[in-house]
Order: sequence, then structure tokens, then C-alpha cells
Amino acid sequence: MTNSDPRAGNDIDKQKVEEFLQTESGGRATTGPAAVILFVVPLLWSLFQLWIASPLPYIFEMGVFNSTESRSIHLAFAAFLAFAASR
Repeated sequence: MTNSDPRAGNDIDKQKVEEFLQTESGGRATTGPAAVILFVVPLLWSLFQLWIASPLPYIFEMGVFNSTESRSIHLAFAAFLAFAASR
């Protein structure tokens, strides 16, 4: 018979599990300039999304983008982040 007690796996080395998750699941901890870039760029992307969805560009009469321009900028953010995060 098998042991169905969920506490039976307590003797598994937690350090090995952490190491496995870091290497095999694609997760990584970025440091240095890469961490800053991968924090700032999504923040700017979010602010851009808020800007184009708000009436502020029309109030200040600056930064008004048509749909093609806003889609291109949106795609540029996404493509850059996909490339930068995969490295």
C-alpha cells in the first residue's frame, strides 16, 4: 500500500527543491542593471497605458497618439521585454 500522508515528504531537501525550481522551471533572479531595466520598463509601459487611456493627452495637447502609433509603441514594449526577460 502507498503512504498517502502529505507530511511524509518532509525529509526532502528544501535547498535541492529551490535549486531545481531556479534551473528547470525557467525562473531566475536578475541582479544589477538587468533587474533595474526589468523593473523600470514595465513601469513605463503601465504609465504609457494609463496615459493613452486617459483624457490628459487631449487636455495638455501633447502625446496624442492615433491607434496605429499606440499599437506600435505597445508592441515595442512587449517585444523588448520578451527579449530582455529571455536573456
